[in-house]
Amino acid sequence: MSFKKVIVLCVIATCCIALQSCLKPIEPPESPVGLPLTVSDYFDPSGYMGAGEEFGNLNVVVTEKVSPPSGAKGRVYEVVFSKSGGKTFGGVKWLYPSNNWGTRAGIPISPDAKKVTFWVKGDNVPYKALFTAGLGQTPHGNFWAASTDGTKDILSEWTPYEIDVSAQVQRQVQQYGVCQAQSLFGWTISGISDSNLPFTFYVAGIVLE
Repeated sequence: MSFKKVIVLCVIATCCIALQSCLKPIEPPESPVGLPLTVSDYFDPSGYMGAGEEFGNLNVVVTEKVSPPSGAKGRVYEVVFSKSGGKTFGGVKWLYPSNNWGTRAGIPISPDAKKVTFWVKGDNVPYKALFTAGLGQTPHGNFWAASTDGTKDILSEWTPYEIDVSAQVQRQVQQYGVCQAQSLFGWTISGISDSNLPFTFYVAGIVLE
């Protein structure tokens, strides 16, 4: 066998091993993740809804354009809402693993979890947002969902908000012995009109405590 063939075979073998590694299903931790849990360490904003289901209307990316609030943990996200796509609402959920709308198990979390805290600020955002945690009922029975107490303003300065999840966590622990989370953060904005688009806002310091 020629030297060139050996090199080619080695490259192919390396690529195959790397591909198998990439395709290996993500398995959640066996034991509950301790508190505080930094959401961006496990979850990503892959659950686009409403206007966000059409590419280019709504985008969420990690950013360094703005400094996080003092003491905030995890990544800062930039949300750019560009077009309605004919929809009257849009939103995004942070999911684990990526794109998991309940067809797979989530991350087991501490039964002592009480709330999700986070910070938000925006550039002249003309709408209020409802911030959420959880997915609701799923094929895995991981049915728990909570939200802020009503919609919240997105102000020009970093503003802290929180979502009380204590009742939902305890309900699942009592029923299943463990609480799994497929989503620990999300937001929706309703009443969208292209006349009020585009706008941008930022989310930082998303933590389960």
